Amino acid sequence: MAAKMAGLTANAVGSGALATPVTADAIYSAVAKTNLALGFPASLNILAAPVAPTVTAPNPTEPLGQILALMAKNTIAADPAAQATALAAAVNSNGTVDLANKFSITEVNNTLTNPTLAQGLSITVVAPVFEPTAAQIVTSTASSKAVAGKGNASGASD
Repeated sequence: MAAKMAGLTANAVGSGALATPVTADAIYSAVAKTNLALGFPASLNILAAPVAPTVTAPNPTEPLGQILALMAKNTIAADPAAQATALAAAVNSNGTVDLANKFSITEVNNTLTNPTLAQGLSITVVAPVFEPTAAQIVTSTASSKAVAGKGNASGASD
């Protein structure tokens, strides 16, 4: 989803016809738009790999791992690949949310804001922002850049 928000699609990459040049700023902006669309805190580092479960710690303890586990457990497409495809399909090739095809984003947000389903989630998920203002993107991009710059490998927000 974030890649598509940056204007990267399989066809565009294959043809070299990218809607947006691949720069660090384009990536941070795409992360910001993704966080806004899903209702995640602007400071959530979705670029970092979640901490893998182990025998002694089978439940995720950091936000990104918790989000992925909740999505897999409580949404229609429990298959992560199917979910990723559905989320990407909700984004237009120009990097905006396809308002007619936003069901998968809404489903994820509803799951993560439901107090019963999202029990134990260590971040607060808010209503999605499908059409962010330029100011919202700038602010969220700055947060994304700051947290990713810390190199936090846990996917945690700080």
